[in-house]
Amino acid sequence: MARRYATIFQCDDSSLWVRFRYADPERSERSGQRLDQGESLEGVAFEQWEAHVGQRVDLSTWHGTGEGMIGGPDRMEVAAIL
Repeated sequence: MARRYATIFQCDDSSLWVRFRYADPERSERSGQRLDQGESLEGVAFEQWEAHVGQRVDLSTWHGTGEGMIGGPDRMEVAAIL
């Protein structure tokens, strides 16, 4: 699975712009999304995104994102639950 990264930018009106990109050169998709205070994106609260403004984040390390749930440090074995 290709790793997905997010780069977080602060907008003039205190909202955020989150730009997504895959690390795999075979996947060239890019996208972005605006995020306002009080909202969450991919299960991650605005405050956590805001704390990483100006940074490129590997989403596989963030618990709450799809990538983090699949392969992040807070991963849990489904068989253990069942």
